[in-house]
Amino acid sequence: MKILSLNTWGGRRYKPLMEYIKKQSRTIDVFCFQEVWRSMARRKIVDGCRTHLFDEIAALFGSRFVGCYSSRQEGIALSGPVGFDLSFGQGIFWRKSLSCDPIKDLFLFRSKDSLFDDLPILPSVNRSDLKAVARARRAQWKKELIRDLPALAQIVQINDPRSGKKLVIINVHAQWYPGDKRDTQARIKQSKKLIAALESIPGPKVICGDFNLEPDTKSIALIEQAGYRNLITEYCIADTRGPINKKLWHDTQHYADYCFVSKGLRVTGFTVPPLAVSDHLPMILECS
Repeated sequence: MKILSLNTWGGRRYKPLMEYIKKQSRTIDVFCFQEVWRSMARRKIVDGCRTHLFDEIAALFGSRFVGCYSSRQEGIALSGPVGFDLSFGQGIFWRKSLSCDPIKDLFLFRSKDSLFDDLPILPSVNRSDLKAVARARRAQWKKELIRDLPALAQIVQINDPRSGKKLVIINVHAQWYPGDKRDTQARIKQSKKLIAALESIPGPKVICGDFNLEPDTKSIALIEQAGYRNLITEYCIADTRGPINKKLWHDTQHYADYCFVSKGLRVTGFTVPPLAVSDHLPMILECS
């Protein structure tokens, strides 16, 4: 099975991103995407991000792939609350010849839609009026609240009817703040929560995505100590952020994304191509 994981950066590099995904769909069996927006509204772009990105990718794949979407937070753009239908989350697509059993959405930090927990809507606001709710929330909004965006692990089991093999795939987008990607109590707790949840799920596993962590953190070590192979270190990958990240932010950090596999899973290839389709690099795993 061939798996590609990528933080899409909300589709800011839309054309090269879509061209790359289309090309990779010739050989990839499962796509795991982070930072994906979804909306039923007409507006296509907000804060530079594609509001319909999940459905645009689905349309690109046509009938060849099936997808599932998991929302982390409704009702916000990066700049704050919005007055239209908008969801921030992640998505998994699998080749139609395979089947998928969704297992659970595991929130590693806070819970779904909890970003507004600290922004109570005034009693006088009609909650069915999205624009009025957005105005009220925006008046209360503090930009530092975006630091508490919920973090999610999207867990599915992919079944290959041809071989009878099953593979549990965990698509992670972990807590992003603070930006230094060092350990915090919340990040250590994230890793422990992920490990504990996976202990009750049988079968070989692939954990991939944007962990927002440096390789030498305790948060990463906990996953390794739980028996998962860290392919970023095993394959001596020197960078997962790529040229866009360095150009825009002059960022000296080289890591955020990881791919872990359980013991006994045979890895036949792992690459992180240095492509400018996002401010993260794609990770491609071949395993059996």
